[in-house]
Amino acid sequence: MFPPAPSPPPPAPSSRSTRVDITARTADGRAEIVFADDGAGVSPGNRARVFEPFFTTRRESGGTGLGLRIVRALVEAEKGTVTLADRTGGAAFVVTLPAGQVRGGAHASQTTRPPTRVARQAIVS
Repeated sequence: MFPPAPSPPPPAPSSRSTRVDITARTADGRAEIVFADDGAGVSPGNRARVFEPFFTTRRESGGTGLGLRIVRALVEAEKGTVTLADRTGGAAFVVTLPAGQVRGGAHASQTTRPPTRVARQAIVS
């Protein structure tokens, strides 16, 4: 019998962190959330495939290629859309959903509140 194969070494820590910006706004009865990073981005050859089930460029590090497909299915179940935005440097995904209801049954776009813009940042090592 052969001894079990050794586990692969853990990935080397990246010398560069990736910044992720999350912005949100509401307008015209829709909520838009943008998830943008400053990483390597999506190559032109892969742009059309990122939402295909089982498509991944990270199979060797455990990627299954299901993450974005699941996100799209969940967003579409709520009558929304998720798209890969055109961007130079990094990647940006735009999630658009119908704005929710507020008290009294008025639609969010019918309230007197101005459009909301919220920004968050995360640094991922």
